[in-house]
Amino acid sequence: KARTERLDLKQLSGLFPPLKDLELAGILDMNIDFHYPHADPGKSMFSGTVKTSGIGFRLAAQDLTITEGDGDIQLAGNTVILKDMTLKANDQKMSLSGQVTNFREPTARLQAKSANLNVDRLLVPTKSTGTEAKPSSKPPAEKEGTPKSGEPAKTEEPAKKKAGKSELPPLLRKLTAQVQAEATRGQYRGQEFQNFTFRADYERGVLKSHEFDVLIGGGRIQTKGSADLRNPERIPFTVEPDISAVRLESIASLLNTDKISVQAPLTMTGRLQGRTGSKKDLLASLRGNLEAEAGPGRIPDIGPVGNTLFKILAFVNLQQMFSGKKLDDMAEKGIPFDSLTYQATFQDGTMDVNKLRLLSPALHLDADGNVYLVKQRLDMKAHIELLGTLDKVLDLVPVLGKAAGKLTNVYLHLEGHLEDPKIRVRPAKGITEAGKKGTQDTGKAAEDVIKEFGKGLEKIFGK
Repeated sequence: KARTERLDLKQLSGLFPPLKDLELAGILDMNIDFHYPHADPGKSMFSGTVKTSGIGFRLAAQDLTITEGDGDIQLAGNTVILKDMTLKANDQKMSLSGQVTNFREPTARLQAKSANLNVDRLLVPTKSTGTEAKPSSKPPAEKEGTPKSGEPAKTEEPAKKKAGKSELPPLLRKLTAQVQAEATRGQYRGQEFQNFTFRADYERGVLKSHEFDVLIGGGRIQTKGSADLRNPERIPFTVEPDISAVRLESIASLLNTDKISVQAPLTMTGRLQGRTGSKKDLLASLRGNLEAEAGPGRIPDIGPVGNTLFKILAFVNLQQMFSGKKLDDMAEKGIPFDSLTYQATFQDGTMDVNKLRLLSPALHLDADGNVYLVKQRLDMKAHIELLGTLDKVLDLVPVLGKAAGKLTNVYLHLEGHLEDPKIRVRPAKGITEAGKKGTQDTGKAAEDVIKEFGKGLEKIFGK
């Protein structure tokens, strides 16, 4: 039996030096019966109650400080019932409830709630120890048995053992848990969010299912999925994203980047399977499909998408096409567009782009083809329809004469590295039939016009 009344934990830690580093605080009331069979500790049994008031402690290694812990805990057999507890974790107030059964192979049902949760303060990043070795001006002392210059190395010493395989802690390998977390509002990496909910069903190293839902970035992000965590170095996973009208640039910090290829509200659905590991392993393992829509917005001159589009439009008189915008403004602010539609499937390291359509105030672009994710290369075909004739937006009238007035479509082939693909006019569909008809007033054969037009674009894009 164990019983305490108004036990001051701060004074208790003063009597036991090993407890000093925990910085215990608060009052503990306890009245329990404890049965511990030494031959079989797994059959330990408890009964009674534990109440806390203002409980606090500090785990320096985890940068975690608990304060103002007020709780009512009931013990019944092999079950601990957390009836009601409130506390502050790194000054973030929350309430906890639930129960844990069977201490040998625990089964838990836990709920956590917060009205205002600052995740940045709750999950403090690990601090650097700052104990890097300084270079010494003295040469290192020779160890006994070290061969001198010109002498063969001795091989008596065994080779160093390889680092052990990463694995889950024993508790997580035995634990079965259903977890639910909610926050009315909060902040993560400087971005405010609302109505956050998370539910997970976990069993002995396998995340059987999860559901995530939050309002953020002007829209909503939902995900469902599963993962096998038993081998932390190679984690098979399935994820089903459901994103509605989230402005990508507003959540750039969440994606751990300041380079967003599309600045616009994004809506996306799909299902992906894969396996973690190196970047190459992850990309090669992806299977599934994604569909996305974005706009209106801008595409900056950043990353493969922006770089490729700017290269495609390099020959275009941007000032006329985009309502008087100057080239330097365009490069700084990005290409304006009304909508962007994307559909793709993933298989064995290849992204098959079934549909990529960009609608802008000056042109429409349709593209399809393959992106080889592991090799970082692409092979795609594109069709550009200019909203206005080429004699208005291209400096080609001296070459084609009146024929340019009829040309409104360009067909391209994009091939090469993602960051800098080669762009060529497709020989079979360089221009439209309208261009051929327009040659009647030029005195040139249609074939000559096509040839000259193709040469002009090739000079611009490079071979």
